[in-house]
Amino acid sequence: MLLLAGTLFTLAFVIYKKILYPLFFSPLAKIPSAHPLASVSSLWIQWKRLTNKEFDAVVSGFRQKGPYIRLAPKEVAVNTMECGVKNIYGIGNDNFDKAPWYNFFQNHGFRNTFCALGSEHALYRRRISGVYSKSFLQSSPHIRAILDAVIQQRILPILARTAEKEEPIDILALNLAYGLGLCFCIHFWVASWVASLFGIPARTKAKEKLEVATRDTFGITFSYVILNLSRNLEIQEQLRQELLSISQPFRYHNEKRTELPTPQTLEALPFLNAVIKESLRLRNTAPTLNPRITPTGRKVTIGPCDNVPAGTRVGAFAWCLHRNEKGYPNPRTWDPMRWIVDSSDPKAGARERWCDAFCCYCHYTNFRTSIIDDSAFAGDETFVTGDGSEQLILKIERVET
Repeated sequence: MLLLAGTLFTLAFVIYKKILYPLFFSPLAKIPSAHPLASVSSLWIQWKRLTNKEFDAVVSGFRQKGPYIRLAPKEVAVNTMECGVKNIYGIGNDNFDKAPWYNFFQNHGFRNTFCALGSEHALYRRRISGVYSKSFLQSSPHIRAILDAVIQQRILPILARTAEKEEPIDILALNLAYGLGLCFCIHFWVASWVASLFGIPARTKAKEKLEVATRDTFGITFSYVILNLSRNLEIQEQLRQELLSISQPFRYHNEKRTELPTPQTLEALPFLNAVIKESLRLRNTAPTLNPRITPTGRKVTIGPCDNVPAGTRVGAFAWCLHRNEKGYPNPRTWDPMRWIVDSSDPKAGARERWCDAFCCYCHYTNFRTSIIDDSAFAGDETFVTGDGSEQLILKIERVET
């Protein structure tokens, strides 16, 4: 009899803890579930991740249930700028700590800057933040020399020959090569020097993986910039006129090298920065939730839930945030004018915009682009990574300036 009573008590406790509490009594019960199983089990969302359908499932949940959805008993996804950016991914103490998901990025069991937690992350970041600051990059003679060499000795001669021969060009392949050139002018000689100093054997396979992993972000994003400028010739012409308005416009004739404009000059061009910002909004995100964990010791509010339990996994897809109608009216439309109001604000993304700005400037001061075939380029329907099979075939014409 005592055994039966104990069994019934245990069963009742399990039912309450695993079913009744998460369904009705948990603070997260106020947040709608993306799936009927989500409130009582993480199996549903784990299966979606295992089958590479997490993104589709979360986007579908946002469309059906709103900007806050429950993915598991202690996991929530959000789609608002106020909560998603300011609270979850804020600065200093105004953010949540990283979830165990980031442990994947440890190196031989040691945390690096990307996956470090709390005060450890702040320490790592302070050590290297100086060399990644906008002022350091803009004043670096080495980076300026690399940009000058890659643009004037490699990119512009190819565009000039293509325009002269009136041949189509896969601009995506060229931009991927451009991204490789910028990165490996810095990285490869360091690896070779270290290897020769310590007698480390060549790491061919590792280098091949590095090439694949590094080239995508810039090459695909900048190709998306060119795609939209090629689709919108009036905007392309408006951009060209702004680029020619600086005191000493950059002109490329007969492969003669001239001085590139300063980064400060390009930053002061509002329409150029608006074009780049709008393109980064629509094609510069990775397919990850970037999960964080709600902290202990302070009250956390997420949507209708004003007392989120500590240790709750919370995340947001940048792809969804960038297409939120409350933040961006007509979000699927590529419209640089939406950024003109605050284009003088040199905030987030300055490092990414810098290389884009140089390339935009040198391209469209001297050449006009138009589309021949964009059927194999996904545009803004996918992430920055692409699928490895994209092409963007353009016509290049020289513009007399």
